[in-house]
Amino acid sequence: MRVSRLEIYVPKPDSSLMQEETQFRLLSVRCSSTCPATQSVTEHCLATEIRSTFTSGVDIQGVQKLSSCRYLRACIDETLRLSPPVTSTLWRELSPTDEGTWPLIIDEHTIPRETQIGVNIYTLHHNEKYFPDPSAFKPERRFFPDDAQQTERHRMHDAFATSSIGSRVCPGKAVAYLQSSLVIAKTLLYFDFENAPGITGEVGVARTTDSRNIDEFQLYNAFASIHDGPNLAFRPRGDF
Repeated sequence: MRVSRLEIYVPKPDSSLMQEETQFRLLSVRCSSTCPATQSVTEHCLATEIRSTFTSGVDIQGVQKLSSCRYLRACIDETLRLSPPVTSTLWRELSPTDEGTWPLIIDEHTIPRETQIGVNIYTLHHNEKYFPDPSAFKPERRFFPDDAQQTERHRMHDAFATSSIGSRVCPGKAVAYLQSSLVIAKTLLYFDFENAPGITGEVGVARTTDSRNIDEFQLYNAFASIHDGPNLAFRPRGDF
């Protein structure tokens, strides 16, 4: 039996987890990037897109206008790439009694019987082969104006597996994206935000010596991602 390694071994996350994680992590782009200049540009571009597309919260509904906010979707995807809802590996193995599918061949590699295999989404999303400069928060990596970069775009698209892919894709993916877009768009329309002052604003930022990326928003390995923070301070924008 020949299969793609990404087709059947990537875990399927719960859509509610995807929605919740995306909303809070995207609203903490300061924790997602090590470069203050990048943080400022990202926040400005996203807020500008939302505030130039919508004039009131009533306008933020459905998918027609939201789908035109390409930078919003790019920020959501980049957030999910850096901080996937599921960080652990769900191991699988071919049953010894499953004679009808033997041998198991994945990407031209024959997998011995009773060998556990799996794809870790966090590791996949931080692989430089698919995502250059993988620890950086770069929503613009989703845009490829040059036709010569189409191969790179397809490679990145095939490796983006936050909601799983193939027959195991999360059935709630579309709903999670819509709800996340609605919440983020309305939040940025009504509020400016920044990290909470003092030590409270540093909760969740990985700064221990055993962390590979010391400024990355810290995740903890579990069946689903868990985290502390982020803590943000919001200010109303004008009279709405």
